[in-house]
Amino acid sequence: HAQTSSGSRPHRLLRDNPDEIQARPLIMLLQRVVTALLLLPLLLGAIFYAPTPWLYVILGAAGLLIAWEWTGIMGLTGKTPQRALYLLLTAGLLAAGWWLPVALRCGLFAVAGLWWLLALALLPGFPGNFQRRPPAKILMGLLGLLLIVSTLLALVTLHAGANGALKLIYLFFLI
Repeated sequence: HAQTSSGSRPHRLLRDNPDEIQARPLIMLLQRVVTALLLLPLLLGAIFYAPTPWLYVILGAAGLLIAWEWTGIMGLTGKTPQRALYLLLTAGLLAAGWWLPVALRCGLFAVAGLWWLLALALLPGFPGNFQRRPPAKILMGLLGLLLIVSTLLALVTLHAGANGALKLIYLFFLI
């Protein structure tokens, strides 16, 4: 690479090579498929053989990874204290969620369901409405907590019921 006038090397951009632009989505898709195929036996083993509390621990670990990604959607980047705090808050709510009585879990599921109905109403204008009026970080943070905690609790609530492992597998095939 040639040196710029400031003495630093210029970054090579993907747009410099049109073949790379076309290949990048395929490479990303291939990476995701390979990762899914590697994790699938572990997930199936956990669903069929792990007791529900252990499955919740496994899903909770995945939930923390989801929370990390969600902070990126919120606009928090790097290893900031805000991201760490969000992960701690998510972990605390996941732990507290385990102890929620079924009636309160159902209330949480209802609130999450209402959000998904609202999301359907917002879909026709997406992504333009999101770009014109991005939600506040606090709102995005609360939404992430609602979605992560309610989804993982719903999965383990289903798993804990009669034939729960089979119902959970069926749900995954539907999705």
